[in-house]
Amino acid sequence: METVRNMILSGAVAMVLLLLLGPTPGTNALTSPVCETSAASGLTSDCTNVGFFLKSLGDTPCGNGNGVASKCTNMKTIGTCTAAICGDVASQPCSTVADYVNTLSTNCASTINGNSHSGGTQIMNENGGLKVEIF
Repeated sequence: METVRNMILSGAVAMVLLLLLGPTPGTNALTSPVCETSAASGLTSDCTNVGFFLKSLGDTPCGNGNGVASKCTNMKTIGTCTAAICGDVASQPCSTVADYVNTLSTNCASTINGNSHSGGTQIMNENGGLKVEIF
């Protein structure tokens, strides 16, 4: 029971921080998240932490170097959540990718079996050939 309370508390703290730090204004100006949340999606708190990690990398390039097959490159996995960038072989600043991860984490959050999960994709406004995915 204590573990469940700690998970709920850490998820609540992560959501409050996400709401305070939030995505950069304009992230959704042209595109909208496409939510694909299921029980297999990452926990929202883990996805939020992926966003915080990528944000901490600042202008470091986060890019897709995989031009074949899935055309996706996993950027970071924390716990149950992975963020990937897909599409063109190109990059954007990690802080920009983080804004999309945070938007997806918030907008696609859904409670499944008592846990908040987030999953989905969003085409990047900065380069329409790239999309960010969380799963």
